[in-house]
Amino acid sequence: MSQKKWRICSAILSLLLISASADEATSDETADKFAQLPEEKRKELLEVYNKSDVHIVHQKLTELRKQWLEKLKNQEVPQSQTLRKRPDMELTSNIPTENPPTVLPIHEVNKNANLSEFMYQSDMVLTLTQLELIARKEEDTRARRQAYRDVYYPNTIWGNTLYYYFDPSAS
Repeated sequence: MSQKKWRICSAILSLLLISASADEATSDETADKFAQLPEEKRKELLEVYNKSDVHIVHQKLTELRKQWLEKLKNQEVPQSQTLRKRPDMELTSNIPTENPPTVLPIHEVNKNANLSEFMYQSDMVLTLTQLELIARKEEDTRARRQAYRDVYYPNTIWGNTLYYYFDPSAS
């Protein structure tokens, strides 16, 4: 079996396992949140998620967020660690005299439109394959890069490089 066919089969198997093990309460929540969106936003989401099921992606993102919250709650903060302090006074030269027009960042725009829950980090649309990779990598520990020279330099510097591209149809 070729590597491409193997990847497709494993992706299909992963999807089947996800859908089979999905909690009904979570899927009901997903359906409710999707139903609460205005018709225009629902059409946009379905158009954006044309290669994967928006409900499954939302459900998987919700599960990942719960895992991340549990992980953060279980971490203990050392008592000796000082909290970062904000400066009490800001230089008056940095404060603008006029109020410029407010331009919201993309994550706030999506949050205000109730779309941030359907996206990774509030602004990225993921396919199920990408979401599975993120979930798998969360379980693995992060490999640290070491900058050293040996006979295999530069191949030993950047181990797991992430290559990306922008689809020509992206706007």
